[in-house]
Amino acid sequence: MTAPVPGSGSRRLLVLLGVLTVVVGFALGFGLAGRRSASDVAAQGPTTSAPPGSSEVPVRTEPPPSTRDPGTTSTVASTSTSTVTTTTTAPAPTTVTTAPVVTAPPTTRAVVTTAAPVITTPAPPRVQVFYATDAAGRLVVPRGGSAVITIANSGGLASQWLVTGAGFTTGGGPTQGTLEPGQSATVVIAPPPGGLPAREVPGTISVLGAINSTVPFVIPAA
Repeated sequence: MTAPVPGSGSRRLLVLLGVLTVVVGFALGFGLAGRRSASDVAAQGPTTSAPPGSSEVPVRTEPPPSTRDPGTTSTVASTSTSTVTTTTTAPAPTTVTTAPVVTAPPTTRAVVTTAAPVITTPAPPRVQVFYATDAAGRLVVPRGGSAVITIANSGGLASQWLVTGAGFTTGGGPTQGTLEPGQSATVVIAPPPGGLPAREVPGTISVLGAINSTVPFVIPAA
């Protein structure tokens, strides 16, 4: 008969206790894992669905400290998804006001017209002899008296004049000179000195510078 080895019973007891410890540890681990999952689901709360047309952005959040089991040394992190709703607002219509375009009136320049100088050519001199006549158109010079002729310039320029002739005499004024436009001169015609025949004595007076430069005259018969 073989004697029992001392301490073999104690070893078996230690092995059995180790196996039991492992089994109990696994059991406790599974139980604690189930409790943590339930706590995480309760901590997340209800899930909010995003409205149509919005974009969902998943956000990673850490579980609150209350979800951690105070009886364990390890912390199991739980990941929850939060939905962030982004709403796109249509831009407000912009009212564009168009200012009226003001057109400036065209600038009017004053046109200064310089008239060309008008060159006026004065009218030529017009010297005429005026006197009283008989029926035959002659100047009558009385035997015992005198007659008068008038020389006038009605033109635009000055003109010289001169009285000449024979068979008579002049007196009472000049027999020559210059007449400006509008001026006149008077010349006295008298019978020549000395004896005259008893019949009519005709003659001619010449006025140089006059239009009618020949003036016929007559001394009546005695």
